Amino acid sequence: VPVKGASRRRSRRSASLAAATQPVPRDQKIVALEAEQADAEKPVLDDPDLVRLRSDVEQSGQQLKNQRLTAIQDLAWALINSPAFFFNH
Repeated sequence: VPVKGASRRRSRRSASLAAATQPVPRDQKIVALEAEQADAEKPVLDDPDLVRLRSDVEQSGQQLKNQRLTAIQDLAWALINSPAFFFNH
């Protein structure tokens, strides 16, 4: 003999069981910390000025290896930038 209200209790228990088996929502603090960690794991880019200075040092080293070419280039720039060259050309 079915007991009155048993089906109602059974449906309530089924609903509470279904709610209890749902996954727990993620904590917002954990989500924020994971985002911070992802930002911290990104590689740090070199400063553009530092990259330029490193390139300048490398070029200076190459110029020191070939001083004769550097002297000729300096002489050419001095002649090109002279007032007489500007006046005549």
